[in-house]
Amino acid sequence: METSILESVISQEYTLNIAKSTDVVEAFYITKVVLYDFLKHSIIHNDLFINIYDKLLVSIEKESLYIFKKKDVSLGLISFENSEPEEFLDISWESKGIPSFYVSRLFVLPSWRNMGIDKILLKFVEELAKDKGFNSIKLDITSNFDEGNMLLMEQNYRFAGNIFYKSQRTPVNCYEKIILL
Repeated sequence: METSILESVISQEYTLNIAKSTDVVEAFYITKVVLYDFLKHSIIHNDLFINIYDKLLVSIEKESLYIFKKKDVSLGLISFENSEPEEFLDISWESKGIPSFYVSRLFVLPSWRNMGIDKILLKFVEELAKDKGFNSIKLDITSNFDEGNMLLMEQNYRFAGNIFYKSQRTPVNCYEKIILL
């Protein structure tokens, strides 16, 4: 199941593996570099307002954090949850009331963006969600991160509405993709 999904993205050069506790520093580094880059471009992400190190440790414990590497260099990560943020309750989801796979983080180092890593990570999580029996994937992205919003629309994610997280003035766009009917 999960192994066959991983085989589709593994090559001699690239790997995508479930994070272990020893990967937390690399995951933290990726997150901080991405968040710093966002701040340079006036993009405010919800992870700025939480203890991200502890959140990454929890994701590792739940086996819901994956690290994407080229050889031994970490370039990106993706994490997911089986439950959605409470802010999602007021959104008009296509799959309202049906358990969905929630992507909580999809980060690629700025110098490695636009090289297809983000698409590989999305494809991976779509296959993983299908494998786990979920009908849809939901995620959110800061509204002024144009590159990320365009990626989701190109990958057939449907805009479902906006939310605001605590301490955040910039709206967050919510997207959904139905993967099983």
